[in-house]
Amino acid sequence: MGRPLAIDLDDIDVELPSPENNHVLETSLDCHQDTSLIRRTAIFVHITEYRLICGRIIKSLHGLKRSGHDESQIYALRDSLVADLNSWRQNTGKLGLSPMSQDRSSFRSHEWYEMLYCNAMLFLFRPSPMLSDITRDSNSLQNIFQSAKQSITLYAYLHRSRKINYSWITLHSVFMAGLSYIDRK
Repeated sequence: MGRPLAIDLDDIDVELPSPENNHVLETSLDCHQDTSLIRRTAIFVHITEYRLICGRIIKSLHGLKRSGHDESQIYALRDSLVADLNSWRQNTGKLGLSPMSQDRSSFRSHEWYEMLYCNAMLFLFRPSPMLSDITRDSNSLQNIFQSAKQSITLYAYLHRSRKINYSWITLHSVFMAGLSYIDRK
């Protein structure tokens, strides 16, 4: 449809806003509101960083297989992406989210970020044009199983707590997680 498949830093010529710029948004908020509402810029930057990691996953693992393809380099690249994703997950703690939050916004729910993490792990470890035969890799199979199971559990919780609605994207993610769970069980 003419849109890129993922965000690529090579296509962007501006920096992400600094999370310290929350004070600009603070002036328009009522002083009596909860301070957790003020973390909007940090949340935006964190979600954008997630999308950048997913873009790198799509570009490096799910693109066309090139000639001279070296599997050991692809495994090293995947390990690097896993490290970046784990770092992103750790940085989620800096957003000041509370688990099992009563807030109705998915963006302020720790479980939503865990679900994003699980979906990215599924995307990293499932078969791709670059690594099509993972049946001999027990680490990949275990990661797929654990991520699929956790993703389904988190989607169920988020839906029950009315923090997300089902859309085509959500339906696709749940379907892929379910298919991965059944296939690996």
